[in-house]
Amino acid sequence: MMSDNLINFKEFTRKFKYVKDLGRGGGGRIIHVYDELMNAHFAIKKYEPHDNNKDILSYDKFLEEIRLLYHMDHPNIVRIYNYYEYPNSNVAYIQMEYVDGRPITECIYDTSLDWNRIFQESINAFKYLEEKGILHRDIRPANILIDNSGNVKIIDFGFGKEVVNGNDGTNQNSIVLNWFAPEPNEVKNKGKYCHATDIYYLGYLFIDIVTKIDNFKYKHIVEKMIKYNEEDRYKSFNLIYEEIVSNTGISQEFLEEDANVYLEFARAIDNVLIEHYGSIQKKL
Repeated sequence: MMSDNLINFKEFTRKFKYVKDLGRGGGGRIIHVYDELMNAHFAIKKYEPHDNNKDILSYDKFLEEIRLLYHMDHPNIVRIYNYYEYPNSNVAYIQMEYVDGRPITECIYDTSLDWNRIFQESINAFKYLEEKGILHRDIRPANILIDNSGNVKIIDFGFGKEVVNGNDGTNQNSIVLNWFAPEPNEVKNKGKYCHATDIYYLGYLFIDIVTKIDNFKYKHIVEKMIKYNEEDRYKSFNLIYEEIVSNTGISQEFLEEDANVYLEFARAIDNVLIEHYGSIQKKL
């Protein structure tokens, strides 16, 4: 029977040292922990709906966040390392990359940052989500962080949704949590949330930034991103990406430099592991 092949890892326990609270995300409390064995820092998110209101985010939806994050691999999107599920108790945890950073709007006056690069990274990350068929649906300053190296990190997919079979999000009871911006036409009048809506809210997040940053190259792009009517906006993040490439004269390879470095590093690690384990087997 299939159950005979299950492996129980209960005897292997991981000890995390509590560091501090990081706040709340979509349906969960997040804390910063330290893994003494691995000498590594992580963020742990526990399923814990605000005020125990489980209508806002169900246990199944929390598990959906785990599934969405687990299959993502992008340098500007928070990475998941593990998850712990206790369905009989409606308890689950996500062990994620700890991002030591600040909400993007708190970094406006940091003159050391390259805001053109930050915008490029943001668009590239959402282009990746678009290609994966994933809507974020909770784009706000607290969920777009700038880490200590000046890189973008998109976090909190508690209200994320996978768009399947080309469905554009119409009449899917989308939850809109982007309080800092007025609702665009498709949300207000059609009950629709699609990739063009993610474009709208990301644009609004940048509009205040671009008015305060000198030498920002993409103001015209941001202005088109926040058009009230969906048909007046960019139809996809890929089109924005293409305009960035064409307007700046930089190559696609340059925009994807971080991703390529990340992949090369992963391949190098794989080769080391293969060589290491191969040498062990020869000795055996």
